[in-house]
Amino acid sequence: MNFVPNGIHQPSIEPEYVELSSCIPPGEFKMFFGKIRIAEDTITRVTIENPFKIKEQCYQLLMEWGRLQRRDVDLSDVEWSMELCRLLKSDIDALEDLLNDTKQNLFDVLDRRLDGFGQHLPRNGGTDH
Repeated sequence: MNFVPNGIHQPSIEPEYVELSSCIPPGEFKMFFGKIRIAEDTITRVTIENPFKIKEQCYQLLMEWGRLQRRDVDLSDVEWSMELCRLLKSDIDALEDLLNDTKQNLFDVLDRRLDGFGQHLPRNGGTDH
């Protein structure tokens, strides 16, 4: 397996961040990111740096969320990416103010990615028979 030195992982679900950015309603993105523990000053900074570019703001804030999830763990890149998807799904699920359709769209993106990761994991204890 390909382990990251010192157990520090970089998010590797950036393509999903692009797709997720399109699913977050423009009028709700500040609330969304505040509820998943992105600091208000970070939200403000990203908004100022990318005026009128809601999708880019969402993408940058998702990247920030991923950076905040760093863990000192011994996981492969695929396992860490799967963990990021699970963590984000958990954060989204806890949002009571988010419309169910929006939640479902976000879950669909993450579920597709999780399904794709399953193809990269060893089967039968690492032996494919």
